[in-house]
Amino acid sequence: MFFFKVWLQKFPYPAHKKVLRDFSAIAFIPWVVCYGYLVFILNLVRRVIEEKANGSKELMKMMGMTDFTYWSSTFLNYFVIALITVPIITITYKATLKNGTSLLKHSDGGIVFLILLLFMISLILFCMTFSIFFNRAVFAIIALLIVYILSSTLLSIKLLNPFNESAYFSMSVIGKLGICLFPQTALVTAIFLISSYEASGEGVHWSNISEFALLPEVNLLMVILTMLFSCFLYVFLLWYFDAVWPWQPGVPKPFYFFLTRSYWCGGIPKQQDESELVQTQNNVEFFETEPRNISRGVVIKNLSKEFRSGLTSKLAVNNVSLNIYQGQITALLGHNGAGKTTTINILTGLFTPTSGGASINGLDILTDTTKARRGLGVCPQHNVLFDTLTVDEHLKIYAALKGIPWSQLTDEATKALDILKLSDKRYELAKNLSGGMKRKLSLAIAIIGGSK
Repeated sequence: MFFFKVWLQKFPYPAHKKVLRDFSAIAFIPWVVCYGYLVFILNLVRRVIEEKANGSKELMKMMGMTDFTYWSSTFLNYFVIALITVPIITITYKATLKNGTSLLKHSDGGIVFLILLLFMISLILFCMTFSIFFNRAVFAIIALLIVYILSSTLLSIKLLNPFNESAYFSMSVIGKLGICLFPQTALVTAIFLISSYEASGEGVHWSNISEFALLPEVNLLMVILTMLFSCFLYVFLLWYFDAVWPWQPGVPKPFYFFLTRSYWCGGIPKQQDESELVQTQNNVEFFETEPRNISRGVVIKNLSKEFRSGLTSKLAVNNVSLNIYQGQITALLGHNGAGKTTTINILTGLFTPTSGGASINGLDILTDTTKARRGLGVCPQHNVLFDTLTVDEHLKIYAALKGIPWSQLTDEATKALDILKLSDKRYELAKNLSGGMKRKLSLAIAIIGGSK
């Protein structure tokens, strides 16, 4: 007879830890972040479009500002806000509460910071690109709200239940990564993947960032690389569409402009041939004989501009030919609607002529707009001023755009203030100036920096 004794003992295993699951606070992180920056992006788009609509952007470009300078300064203004808020958000989500819980307790804070930073960079570039296609801020804001809210909300709802048979989960890997080119959908996807790591109690780290979680064929590393790629994509789209989009102030470039030699090497000023002086066949007695010993600064040849509105059209400038000589004062006179302002707007690169052309110092205004503007000083019909800047700051900014060295900005501003008798208003905000003083400031801006 055999006797057996049996001992039972629990296998040693760590105590169960209650972790946040799918339907948890983590799932709402993208909503909190996206909607938290809603005012931020609306303000960005509104500011860019208002600067385009009121003419301040084009005025600065006429005074020597490059497109790169404008867009990079706009980006840096809002990127500074991102550098302040992103660390705060990261620390908030990583912070441990009194009960020992944390939203992203197990995940690496560096990865969370990187995702939020890439989201902000991509979001800023997306909004800057989005603003190109609108000339009125109210329409842009409405369109942006629709795109922004729907793209973030709908995907979040789909991802809250990963076991449903939605169209999203039947998409190919290219489709899943393609929608991550939008900053808000990329953030939703990234946070969802992080939540799956948190639910397992492991968290996301640099060692497992390339592992596949709940989304088949897509991991967090792929989403991060897609966000990084989207930043470069928006930079390219911003550069290209800002140059070719025709429904905005300025002279649009042809869609193939980056393939031309003049874009990369610059245009060569044409030599002035005195034999090419404009000849008028009819009514010669009404025209003064043009001088032959003075260089021509502006040459206008057969310039026409026709505005179309639906089926109707209006001819504003009709086949104008004119030579303007250096060292002389030339005035365009005419009744209201004669085309004086339209001609000036064409010469400064605000409008594209319907036919004909013009050159400034031998540089064509259509093909070499930026270089042709360098010698221009423009005093527009309406005041294009920044309310929060002083008179002194206005003059220094435009002098710097004209290429005046930093050490000479104060002297250059003083010279313009003395000419226009504005010295006593030097440190006055532009919004506090009278109408006449604002016109004086606009004229000072036009003559500063050695404008020809």
